[in-house]
Amino acid sequence: MPNSANKLFLFVFLLALAISPGQAVSHIDDVEKAEEKLELLEEGSLERTFLRDMDFSPDDKILAVSYANRPPAQVAVASGRILNVLGYSPDEELKRRELSRRLRQDPTIAGAERAGHGGFSLASNSLLRRVNDINAVTYSPDGKQVAGAGAGVLKLYDAQSGREEQVISITETAALTHAQDPQYFVSMVASMGGSALLGGSWGVGSSSVEYSQDGKLVAVCQPYGCSVRSSKDGKEVYGFHHSDRMGGRYFARFSPEGKELAVVCQTTGMERSACRLDILDAQSGKILRTYQKRWPYGDLRWSQDGKRLAFFTVEGKLVELDSADFKELAVLPGGDRLSFSPDGRYLVVSDREEGARIIEVMSGKIVKRFYQDFPDAVRGIKARPVAWSHDGKTIAVGGEEYMVYFWDVGALKQ
Repeated sequence: MPNSANKLFLFVFLLALAISPGQAVSHIDDVEKAEEKLELLEEGSLERTFLRDMDFSPDDKILAVSYANRPPAQVAVASGRILNVLGYSPDEELKRRELSRRLRQDPTIAGAERAGHGGFSLASNSLLRRVNDINAVTYSPDGKQVAGAGAGVLKLYDAQSGREEQVISITETAALTHAQDPQYFVSMVASMGGSALLGGSWGVGSSSVEYSQDGKLVAVCQPYGCSVRSSKDGKEVYGFHHSDRMGGRYFARFSPEGKELAVVCQTTGMERSACRLDILDAQSGKILRTYQKRWPYGDLRWSQDGKRLAFFTVEGKLVELDSADFKELAVLPGGDRLSFSPDGRYLVVSDREEGARIIEVMSGKIVKRFYQDFPDAVRGIKARPVAWSHDGKTIAVGGEEYMVYFWDVGALKQ
């Protein structure tokens, strides 16, 4: 039955409280817990998700999860138990508390914004984000490392221990490509917070992070462009931004064989003429071909055979292209996030109305709906992340607040 044996979900309301004894994490005191719970209730947060990104480990036993207002974590798929909080320590918790205290005393600092109810929203504050928030996560191909990206930063973690191995500042990409005085730009970002400089675009943080197939490169997308880095030392191999405008949304994905990098960009202000899909040479960053017909926007994915690209558009459509010649193969109703099945026969698409739906690629037919198996799940949630396991049997779907649903789809013909 969908509500019993087939329903496995994880509810993580306060990550620190869920960590087993012995983990290097400080517990949040009762007063702070009560304040946070009240804040959630006032915001009506059941109709939102705090999950930002998810990725299965290569063996499908662990799910890496990033949150809007908590540090990223690794979760055991079979039990839902949190294995570790990536890179988190008592020192970071103390920094987070101190910043939170300062903002309560003087909410005008660091770009804090009035949120109604007589309070201020700290969610978009990039100082808090850089202490304890990573927007996008992904595993290395060998499963030994997790890459996490946030506003102005790329962090590489040891997957087994959760220990932070490298912290790489990527604000210099924006400084060198957009600012007349790079050093001044970097100091401003460090002292004032990104949201004070870039507004809402910076609040998005990092839209995507992904390893190349050989694990040697990491592509990180920020509001000012895409930065491709060496996973060994973090040095930039090349950067890509097609516009002199600062701010926007970039998503980048390596092709399955690792030779190409697909980059979707939509610049600030929804300038449709600037919305485009570029295919780059993955090693050099040279543009090989460009698609601009339907104003690409948001998430994009390659099919496992590399023959198809799927992405969303400003018009609210889901487009599937032949990756070689950009011939349109299908134009379907859109959504928020998407993922191909390992065999490329299906797409899972999340959206506010249906939660998530599974589409047969060749016919465009919907073969399975999320709410059929999870009728009690909260509806109306926007931007649910989704991830399809490598064995094709499970889809992770972001739910209300800190909920993750593990959707059994093993009955689909793979």
